[in-house]
Amino acid sequence: MNETKTALQRSLTLFDVIALGINGVIGSGIFLLPGLMAEKIGPATLLVVLFGGFLCFLIALCFAETGSYFSGTGGPYLYARSAFGNFVGFEVGWMTWCVRVISWAALANAFAIKLIPFRPTSLHEQAWVSPAIVTLIIVGLTIPNIFGAQFG
Repeated sequence: MNETKTALQRSLTLFDVIALGINGVIGSGIFLLPGLMAEKIGPATLLVVLFGGFLCFLIALCFAETGSYFSGTGGPYLYARSAFGNFVGFEVGWMTWCVRVISWAALANAFAIKLIPFRPTSLHEQAWVSPAIVTLIIVGLTIPNIFGAQFG
């Protein structure tokens, strides 16, 4: 039996990885929450956003430090499996996948909500418009990624 090991193809640049990290941290909250926070707590919103950003930065540093101990792929799944065993790794892997799917849906929905003021008035009452926008966003971002990380 002839087994060949294939090495992980590292096609992303440092800029690509940083952009993906920022994209993963920001989420839809950046589009929806600042206005609501400003309405509720006023000028303190800036301090809250800066503090939240600082906490996210600390979490990113923890992931960076943990990731430096591993050469394989898998992220949180790999870290949890290594620390706590296969069952916990499996659970963390599925939770990570579910959170990523849900966050994509939330981002697309937030984008559709923010587009409402820019729609023609004839489309304001149409129930199919927002789901169509969400679907177009998800499909439009999925297709390039099917062709690989660098192309995406």
